[in-house]
Amino acid sequence: MTHPHERALEAAARSMIDMSALGPWYRLDNPEKSAALDQARAAVTAYLQSAPPEIRIGQFVIRHAPKGIWIGRTDGEGGEFAAADVEAALAQFYRANF
Repeated sequence: MTHPHERALEAAARSMIDMSALGPWYRLDNPEKSAALDQARAAVTAYLQSAPPEIRIGQFVIRHAPKGIWIGRTDGEGGEFAAADVEAALAQFYRANF
């Protein structure tokens, strides 16, 4: 399965490569460029594997954030909330429905 941000992350990793060290006229088969791109891909893969999982419920996305839980819509609008507050809201929903 492809992560939705994989292309953007790879582009960011590629931008970190110092292409000036490869010279202005590098070719696709340039071993130095190939090694640098392999390192960038490895960095992107490591990031994707360490990224916290998210839960999608309809138009909503829930995931861990630095200071708690981020809840938002798939268009990116949302906010970060204290984990205890989110837990309390889930507990209330759970009690009401079970």
